[in-house]
Amino acid sequence: MISRRLLLVSVFAALASAGCSLTPENARVRRGKFSVSVRSASGQSSEQGRYELTELGGTTRLDLLSPLGGILARVTISEKGATLEHGDKELHAATGEELMERTLGFALPVSMLSCWLSGTPDPETPFRPLSADAFEQANWMISVRRRSPDGTPNLIGALNQAPARSIRLQLTAEPR
Repeated sequence: MISRRLLLVSVFAALASAGCSLTPENARVRRGKFSVSVRSASGQSSEQGRYELTELGGTTRLDLLSPLGGILARVTISEKGATLEHGDKELHAATGEELMERTLGFALPVSMLSCWLSGTPDPETPFRPLSADAFEQANWMISVRRRSPDGTPNLIGALNQAPARSIRLQLTAEPR
């Protein structure tokens, strides 16, 4: 059985890549820090660290990193499906959301993270505007909490509340 820590880490495993890996020039790479808190009837748990989200063609890779830059977990999503790698363990599912649902009991829409990091809803999925800097999409409330001097979001909050649990996620984005 997968540990609760691995489950929390896998929420962000599609965000980062190792510092020693090569990233193609035309890849879109987003880096920053994350914190996640899950509250349920069984208690509360939280995790924090760094992430790197790499998008190239039809492939998205989310790496969760240790303070020294080592990969704690990696989620890779492509047209072939989704894979979670953690140490010597590997899990597979048809989609990133299905992988999250199976490992965590809730679906973090990994396919929407890039849009959310830009402070915009995913154009392919219905959403409801809440304010100039907030919207609701896929049962998540997303808000831009802080912007860089150039106007790009650098602190994003995401909240998913259900009767049995709530998930609070914060993502900072490093300047590109």
